[in-house]
Amino acid sequence: MRRRPLASCIAWGVVVGATASAFTPPFGRRVSSSSGAVAVKAAAGGGEADGGGDGGRTDGPLSDVWVPPSQNASKKKGNVFVIQGAEDLLQFISEDERLSVVKVHASWCQACRKFDLRYRRLASEFGDKVDPGTGSPSRAGLVRFAEMRYDDPSNRDVCDALGANQFPHILLHKGGQGKVGSMVVKPAEFKRLSDAVKQLADWEV
Repeated sequence: MRRRPLASCIAWGVVVGATASAFTPPFGRRVSSSSGAVAVKAAAGGGEADGGGDGGRTDGPLSDVWVPPSQNASKKKGNVFVIQGAEDLLQFISEDERLSVVKVHASWCQACRKFDLRYRRLASEFGDKVDPGTGSPSRAGLVRFAEMRYDDPSNRDVCDALGANQFPHILLHKGGQGKVGSMVVKPAEFKRLSDAVKQLADWEV
């Protein structure tokens, strides 16, 4: 069976379907690699989820799994993953069951620059702790954080499909529950985001 392109899956699931499970992994079940990392293995038509470039596939016997975004230090700013395209977004939000927070911003957006300082403080408080030497996570946080730039050509279509074209725009997803929130948050309203994170985070983890 032929798979839909990733952007089409996202647009169909979020914009058309608008269901709570819109962002659950579309290509199969989660499997664990030998390093304990959670991965998504394709089940549709015997295919495999693409690896997303440098942060994707591993060679050898584990070639059917992708490297979780949280382990790809080259695509991170501290503990905030930088999304470039639908594949990155889909892999990031389906990596595990924790709350995923995605900030959509634009290079011309002045409010986004002010917002970013507080966003990184929030990520430092609730996100993964990163080894400064390797850039890899040393301890899992309660929440996972990412950002995607609207005026990056690889992001424009998926942002429009998600309705994320006013900034700063926040997308909230949580494991099997899928999309749990979406909001435009001005810097002066940042408490709305921090309150949502505190409410949705799995404190027992």
